[in-house]
Amino acid sequence: MTTLSPVAMSDRLISNPFDDSAAVTNDPASPLDSSLQHHLSSLRRKHQAFKHTTLLGNDVNSEGTSGSRDGYSSSAASTWYGEEDHSDLNMLTEGDPYEEDGDEGSIQTESGWSNEHLTYLVSILFPDQFATNQIHFWPHLDTLQDLSGPIHLKLLNTVPQTPTPSFLSSSHPPIGTSRPSTLPTIASSHPLSHSPNHARQSLAHILLSNTTSIDSLCASYNIRATLYSLSDKRLFSLRRGMELMAQASEKEIRGRRRQLRGVGEEDELEVRIEVYLLWGLWELEGLRETIEDILVADRGLRME
Repeated sequence: MTTLSPVAMSDRLISNPFDDSAAVTNDPASPLDSSLQHHLSSLRRKHQAFKHTTLLGNDVNSEGTSGSRDGYSSSAASTWYGEEDHSDLNMLTEGDPYEEDGDEGSIQTESGWSNEHLTYLVSILFPDQFATNQIHFWPHLDTLQDLSGPIHLKLLNTVPQTPTPSFLSSSHPPIGTSRPSTLPTIASSHPLSHSPNHARQSLAHILLSNTTSIDSLCASYNIRATLYSLSDKRLFSLRRGMELMAQASEKEIRGRRRQLRGVGEEDELEVRIEVYLLWGLWELEGLRETIEDILVADRGLRME
């Protein structure tokens, strides 16, 4: 079992390593950095070509483990959703899947994926867990260079440990008085990565392989940024609409889902937010709290 003494990742990240001119701030009004959107788009295209020759070529289908959920293939990216770590599906070739030099928008650098690159990516993909230091790398990124042999890099979600019930405790071995909890694995690299760079690159590939979640994340950041540009009157209107939605019956929700199929980025903000809530992409209470925070935010953060 893994016992962590993690260093808070949010304390180490101060800037966007993909764009020297773009600074990362704690300003919730900042939209998803446009340069990162460009990089993610480039990597998604590369992933689609790479996936069919590696991930989907490792006899996944023959094992009966493939399938679909919400329109995407259930590959190793399923660990995004807190499922078990299926390391047998996290297979990457020994080569560099992003080796095309000179591709505009590529994140690949002379040294490959650095610690800063990977940490920045995680802070964008999992902002809430990152901000509260509930997500950590194991082994720690700053120790990778000191490791010998194959590296298996994991992204773990740290959870509060619950006390061991008294009836499971004993003063006699082998039962001790405390046992560390198993930490849920969000994603993991190739288990036999041959170098720190390969481990980081492998983990980044897995994190970016769920293109549905990446697209949803970009849309979510854009909507949140838009919320900061709204007047108080419109924010109050949105809040009232969410209060009414909370009272809707399951039948009403199903009917509304059917009505709003096909809604896209060109539609009204209120409709897009409703779609996010109806399909569970946002929690109603969480969005209500976001609006409350905006209403009391310093005017300097508002873009009215």
